[in-house]
Amino acid sequence: NSLICPVCLGLPGALPVTNKKAVEKGLKFATAVGAEIAGVLEFDRKNYFYPDLPKGYQITQYHNPLARGGKIRIETDKEHKYIELEECHLEEDAGKSFHGHECTTVDLNRCGVPLLEIVTRPVIHSPEEAYLFLKRLKQIVQYLGLSYADMEKGELRCDANISIRDSDDSALGPKVELKNLNSFRFIRRALEYEYKRQVKTVKAGNSVLRETRLYDEQMNTTLPMRSKEESSDYRFFPEPNLPPHKISKELIARLKCSLLELPDKRLDRYLTDMGLPFDSAQALISDFELSEYFEKTAGYCQDSKLAANWILTELMGLMSAEKISLKKLKISPWMLADLLIQVQKKQISGKIAATVLRRMIATGEPAEAIIEREGLRLITDRDSLLEVIEEVISENPENLKKYLDGREKLFVFFVGQVMAKTGGQADPQAVNKLLRETLDDRQA
Repeated sequence: NSLICPVCLGLPGALPVTNKKAVEKGLKFATAVGAEIAGVLEFDRKNYFYPDLPKGYQITQYHNPLARGGKIRIETDKEHKYIELEECHLEEDAGKSFHGHECTTVDLNRCGVPLLEIVTRPVIHSPEEAYLFLKRLKQIVQYLGLSYADMEKGELRCDANISIRDSDDSALGPKVELKNLNSFRFIRRALEYEYKRQVKTVKAGNSVLRETRLYDEQMNTTLPMRSKEESSDYRFFPEPNLPPHKISKELIARLKCSLLELPDKRLDRYLTDMGLPFDSAQALISDFELSEYFEKTAGYCQDSKLAANWILTELMGLMSAEKISLKKLKISPWMLADLLIQVQKKQISGKIAATVLRRMIATGEPAEAIIEREGLRLITDRDSLLEVIEEVISENPENLKKYLDGREKLFVFFVGQVMAKTGGQADPQAVNKLLRETLDDRQA
């Protein structure tokens, strides 16, 4: 606990201060999702006594949250669905308890760090929709530059409330809150398990208890933690040490002007304007840095489909094999685009380009330098190719006879032999054209 301070410990005489940057980030998110922003910034005090809350209370927003409403779009089976938000409010983080076999330790280093809590309305109808919502939420936060939203580092966290009802019953059953959810995969698995547990409980004639439960990822089960508190248990009242602040229209207008293209809009553009397949477009927008890399590469080589295909197949495959992140990649978008331009101009084949790309990843050299040094340019000279074709034909008289007798499939054999003799550097289209002409002449 080396990052604690008098304020987060609530020591006598230590007073909190509103974090301007956190407020602006919260307002930026609220603006991006179309929420109704409060006219005045107000904070409340939430009182409870857990070991990981050294002050015995948390500064939050209860009576007047930062923003209400708004919605986030997800794609389910290539269709749109909007997840409506209840509110967004600012609050300070608490500590974290680690429960061991013999003792419990408390990490207070993150106490007082500002959080934006986003509360959805009860409109998520499956674990899959919850998973898709959180993935899209992470994308939005990254696209807005608010956070890296890395769940493993605690930059994005989720408490999932789940309740069930009969299909013909409008009233939801008791709400159960799930804690200890630290990955998108575990969130989906925890909700799937808890849904089945509640259904089994009701079918057995028992009532679902309103409680908070922990998820055990190793056992894939949820375990009771404590009974669920009511809002009255927290004895909310206005935070006396943080006076209200007016949120100016000028600030909101400035933040609105600073918004970048959000992932759902970018997805639509990739599908409509660029004509990318849905799965490719989804993969590209999944990560802001990846999407930006694609945008720049496609802009340089002027071929969106070619850029998308090479990034998602060749580049990402090599990066995965070498365990290289996009941040540590030695190849800039311009360098990849230059390689693709060599393919477009038929200076090199796709197969050679893949080899060059591997060299580029390893060395950080530009494509041009590798191609020139290793002599990898395509052979397009007609006379040179005809010479190789004649060699291949003369070396395979039996297959030539079979081809001339009607074994058309042997054409592929001759193409392969030419490509092998040239080390894969012969222009495939030129080889096909000249080989066909040569064999047709023999046929005549």
